Amino acid sequence: MNVLQHFQDIVKTEDDVKKLKDFILQKAMRGELVEQDPNDEPASVLLEKIEEEKERLVKEKKIRKPKKLPEITDYEKPYELPEGWEWVRLGQLISVSSGTNLTKKEMDHGGNIPVYGGNGINGYHSNYNCNYSTLAIGRVGYYCGSVHILPQKSWVTDNAFIVSFSKDNIDIHWLYNILKTVNLKINASATAQPVISGRKIYPILIPFPPIEEQKRIVIQIDKLFSICDQLEEQIQKKNTSNSSLNKGVFNRIQDANNPSQYEDLNFAVEHMDSLCETEDDVQLLKQSLLNLTVQGKLVKQDPNDEPASVLLKQIEEEKEQLVKEKKIRKPKKLPDIKEDEKPYELPEGWEWVRLNAVAHFINGDRGKNYPSKDKLVSSGIPFINAGSLYKGSIDKSRLSFITEERFELLGSGKVNNGDLLYCLRGTLGKTSIVNDLEKGAIASSLVIIRPYVGLYSSYLYYYLISNLGKNMISFHDNGSAQPNLSANDVKKYKFPLPPVSEQKRIVNQIDKLFSICDQLIEQIQSRNAIHANFDIAAFHEVSAKDNA
Repeated sequence: MNVLQHFQDIVKTEDDVKKLKDFILQKAMRGELVEQDPNDEPASVLLEKIEEEKERLVKEKKIRKPKKLPEITDYEKPYELPEGWEWVRLGQLISVSSGTNLTKKEMDHGGNIPVYGGNGINGYHSNYNCNYSTLAIGRVGYYCGSVHILPQKSWVTDNAFIVSFSKDNIDIHWLYNILKTVNLKINASATAQPVISGRKIYPILIPFPPIEEQKRIVIQIDKLFSICDQLEEQIQKKNTSNSSLNKGVFNRIQDANNPSQYEDLNFAVEHMDSLCETEDDVQLLKQSLLNLTVQGKLVKQDPNDEPASVLLKQIEEEKEQLVKEKKIRKPKKLPDIKEDEKPYELPEGWEWVRLNAVAHFINGDRGKNYPSKDKLVSSGIPFINAGSLYKGSIDKSRLSFITEERFELLGSGKVNNGDLLYCLRGTLGKTSIVNDLEKGAIASSLVIIRPYVGLYSSYLYYYLISNLGKNMISFHDNGSAQPNLSANDVKKYKFPLPPVSEQKRIVNQIDKLFSICDQLIEQIQSRNAIHANFDIAAFHEVSAKDNA
């Protein structure tokens, strides 16, 4: 069967293996799994023998006379069957009877007779109520419609049916596979506790092949299912191996005390395609990159870089000038970060500072000119709220607007390009950089973080979305049922400040790596979309090409 050779390259998940098995069973039902033999005794003759057997059992009073089932019309037949096959009602082939209730308490657990319910073996007993190998069908509840092959002796509870059929004319393993393919549960009563009955399942239409072909079908199904099981085992081993490898590499990258972080990063970037099987893997890699960023380990240091201490002096001079020009108020000095407060040791030339030392904070105007919902308009000056922040940028399709007149009345909360907008309520820490916005103002749920000279907005953004930045949120959040921060809380965040030149190198590198990560996410999403639509029809399409 060439189709399996094709799909060894396409089947990537355990769910794909299940779909492939479904496809194999569908091929079996259509008479397309094995070749027909014109010398086989046709199914029509088998049906006559089955009817004769039933009549004999009725005369011997071993079974009741079955109710006549409706004739099969041409309209009901979903497809044409091969020569020698027949469409039949399920009730022409089988009859069912309920098992006998047996509670856990009543079981003799020292026995070796398996007790079957709808979900298969659920215990052992010393007695049996079925002394021949046959099938059981789940009758009630979640497992209603499930099918199991019974051994020579078993106890079947009243949660399942015992199936009777002509063993001379129907192969038990063929019947088992066919019943698994037919959705018996679809005919269950529409109640909180699904139930099926003989009356509901007997009219189901199924294709019936000659007995010799039934046996050939079973052999082929077993062979192909064995290949499927091997595929599934390979996938499981690969997933387990990848998961362990991913966690090992990513954990080492995120370990601030790991001296080989840089080498592990290079390995992760080089082998990104194989390490990242899922979107979660890519996000984990992204977070690992962010951790390296704020630890000063994403790029190598240059001893010729002007240290961050010089940058801090320049920022202080800028603040003094802005205060003189009355553009900002004199910031309150916050306590220095003590040695025991520092999360980890920074590289030479870096400095631990409070975020207030390197950025100016601006709240939205909360006075009488604050635009309530009824003051918003369909177009005008963008009025930015938390819903407008999307993937680090401003989503212009999600903006609200205020008039030019109202914008001019606002005393604060007006944005500049390069500002960071930070969410103080709701989704705490949601962050975006303002770009390509001529004018705009913020809602009271946000705060503007405006970097001083020498601090790259992108570096500040990557810090805020890193684990370190997120940990600052949990440290300062008020812990109430309604998550809440204030601008004064955010000002206290511990911030690792690199030299200006290194900031530039960091931003260039992480932009490049995040771009690769985003491309990989697109590939994974595309692959997942293909798998989501990877149904039996797709297998039939490839199979049709094989047969052509």
